Amino acid sequence: IYAGYATHIGRFDVHREGPPVELTQTTPSRRSRDGLKGIVSCLATNNTHIASATLSGQLALHTPDTQIACVWRVPVEYGGTGVTHLRWAPNNIHVWAASRQSEFIVAWDIRDLRAPCAVVRRPGRTMQRMQFAFDASGRHLAVGQADGRVVLHDLNALDCDQSNALVQDDPNSVQAHGDLVAGISSHPYYPLLATASGQRRFCDPNPAPNCLR
Repeated sequence: IYAGYATHIGRFDVHREGPPVELTQTTPSRRSRDGLKGIVSCLATNNTHIASATLSGQLALHTPDTQIACVWRVPVEYGGTGVTHLRWAPNNIHVWAASRQSEFIVAWDIRDLRAPCAVVRRPGRTMQRMQFAFDASGRHLAVGQADGRVVLHDLNALDCDQSNALVQDDPNSVQAHGDLVAGISSHPYYPLLATASGQRRFCDPNPAPNCLR
């Protein structure tokens, strides 16, 4: 199991209790400009690499022993205020990321990280984590929405809009919940999705009876 810290990535042995068996620094020091800066907010693994991202908007690829191979940043026009969800596409070549306060999900081809290879628009300017998932074939991207819907994008049927984001004219969707869809995960073998909803709500000094704290 891998876990993110403020300046480290920890590797745990599931057969042993206690602290991580190894801690790898993501930056030489807090004042250094080298390495991966910020709190490590999400991690994703594939067969050959570990991808990580931080609340400062940076992403990195790591070797299996958590050493940093390269670091890059979400472009300002897509960045929001920090990466909150990271996932590999089933082809193990594209890594996708979503940021809080951002209306885009951005993808990079790890063979060329100079610019995003795909951008999907998703309304959701919120601090809440909002996840997405792929089906086993990698063709369909399931995205949770703030209005409680789950939208299924066919990545083979996307076109660029004026902001160079990929959009689908009439994507399939289902009203899964009555609140923001925060969690979503696909079954690796069967056509099934698991979703979870909910968000934090703030009350005024004179809260209504149904207001959540």
